Amino acid sequence: MVCNKPARYKYTWPGKDENVICESCGLKLQAVASAVGMHLQMRQLDEINLTCPQIVKEEIKIERG
Repeated sequence: MVCNKPARYKYTWPGKDENVICESCGLKLQAVASAVGMHLQMRQLDEINLTCPQIVKEEIKIERG
């Protein structure tokens, strides 16, 4: 499932093309980059009509009765 939240940042991951990302996915990506010791460059977007293309896991809701 694609995130599709409004993109707020452009980011560059080493060895990859520049892409856009929303605030919540950006926080997760920064945590991953920090955990593996890589630098993640993020810049705030000027455009406001882009959406986050990150793949996210669908939340599973469990009802308890």
